[in-house]
Amino acid sequence: MCLDLFNLTLNDPKLGGGDGLMSQLRFGSRRIGQQDDSDSGSVRTRHVGGIAVTKVMPRVILLMGVMGSGKTTVGRLLAQRLNWSFEDADTYHPQSNIDKMARGVALTDFDRRPWLRTLSDVIDAWLGVEDAGFESFDQEAGLVLACSALKQAYREILVGQKPGVQIVFLQGSEAVLQARLSLREHAFMPKALLHSQLATLEAPKAGLTLDIADPPEALVAQICAALLA
Repeated sequence: MCLDLFNLTLNDPKLGGGDGLMSQLRFGSRRIGQQDDSDSGSVRTRHVGGIAVTKVMPRVILLMGVMGSGKTTVGRLLAQRLNWSFEDADTYHPQSNIDKMARGVALTDFDRRPWLRTLSDVIDAWLGVEDAGFESFDQEAGLVLACSALKQAYREILVGQKPGVQIVFLQGSEAVLQARLSLREHAFMPKALLHSQLATLEAPKAGLTLDIADPPEALVAQICAALLA
C-alpha cells in the first residue's frame, strides 16, 4: 500500500518545464515499513553514481523570517501547491503577547518561550510524536508553518534535531521590508517592530535561504525544487 504525500505540477523552467512545458513532479511517496526510525517523514531513494541515497522528505516546512518577509503569502501558496495544511504561528500567541505587541513593545525571550513550546508541540503532532500535547495528524499531507523563529535558540525549541522538518528562511533588505509594510496593516503588530526584529534576527546556518525580491510564485517553485534535490 503506497501513501503519496503529494503530487506536484509545476510550470517552471528551473525544474525542466521551460517554454510552457508542464513538469509532472511526484515525490514524497513512501510504503508502509519504509519510514525512517522516527517515522516522522517519508523516505525517497535515488541513485547517484550507482549508490542508493535515501532522503527523508519533510512532513513540516518551517517558513521563517521577520515581519514583511512574505511568510503568510508564500506559505499559503506553498500549502496550496502541495495540498498541505497552513498555520500562522501568530494565532498561537497568548493574549498577553498580543496586547504587548499591539502597544509597539517587542517581546522578550521570556514572553516567547511558552509560545515556542506550544508551536513545538504542534510540529510534534504533525510528525506523529506521541504525547505531543496536540492530537496527532494521521493523514498523508504535511504542514507549512509560518513563524518568525528569529533566533537559533528559538529554532532549537521549535525544531531541535527533529527529522522531517525543513527550515526555509525568507530573507530581504530592510528597504524592501519597509516598503512592503507600508502597504499593509497587521492585526496587532505595528510597523515599528521591524527594527527590533531585525536586531534580534539570527540567520540560520542550515536550511534553505531565499531572496524575497523574487515573486511569491517563484519562491514556491524554488522551495519545491529544493525538496526534490
